[in-house]
Amino acid sequence: MSDEIRLPEATQSVLLCHNGHRMRHLAHSRIARAYLTVILILVLSGTFASKQIPQRSKSASSISAEESKLFDLLNQARKQNGLPALRRNDQLSTAARRHAELMADRNEISHAFPGESSLQERAAAAKVKFSRIAENVGLGPSPEIIHDLLMHSPGHRANILDAGSNEVGIAIVRRAKSLFAVQDFAHIVADLDPRQQTALVSSLLQNEGYLISSEHNAAAYCENDSVSGLPGVTEILHFETADLSKLPDGLKQKDLKKRFRNAAVASCKVGPQPEASKGFTRYRMVVLLY
Repeated sequence: MSDEIRLPEATQSVLLCHNGHRMRHLAHSRIARAYLTVILILVLSGTFASKQIPQRSKSASSISAEESKLFDLLNQARKQNGLPALRRNDQLSTAARRHAELMADRNEISHAFPGESSLQERAAAAKVKFSRIAENVGLGPSPEIIHDLLMHSPGHRANILDAGSNEVGIAIVRRAKSLFAVQDFAHIVADLDPRQQTALVSSLLQNEGYLISSEHNAAAYCENDSVSGLPGVTEILHFETADLSKLPDGLKQKDLKKRFRNAAVASCKVGPQPEASKGFTRYRMVVLLY
């Protein structure tokens, strides 16, 4: 038996992986079920190999024809379901490509291999700022077949049609006759420095009727809940969010706006994140009301 096992032309085999669960999908074929099972076992065990070196894309900004097709197909599906198109994100594509290359090298699909960082850590390492993220990975002979199988799998379909995502990174790496595909979906948030964060929250507070004051140094109270030593200040509010386009409901309460006229704002350093939250973008703010 040669290193490369070629599936009969009447058979299309696609492997998909979503949320850490490996799934198997077969198109219709006249080949006996037992024969297909043997082929799939060989694929999963690593016997399905090729001496051909996997092709590599030159950069995240240079999208291949296969990647472009998979991108177009997912946005067509979103349009058909009344959803806005996703923008292609070069940084997410960089993270996706590195993972796709690893899958092709190992001839296996997975969301994370031993010693590899988690999905959110890979995205963060690529300088992606996000509040949510999800991934589809698959193996198949063409973008069309991969997309079709993704859309017929509830978990993968949910990722493609997630209204909460606004950008996507797509990578496809070829190994012999197979395409290893990665789709990384995310809700991208603004990359704001402390000055921009403070200015944005201050503007939102002004829209609520507060007067922004520099009388007190709000930054000095990032780790302090005591109003001691702050003449006139009777309320210190801390909040964390990934979305600074709106204020937390607590700051929009009518009774607060009746009691306080002035506000001072500062951006604070975000503390250590739990393991499950690593990589996700968070902004931490403090607001003094008086």
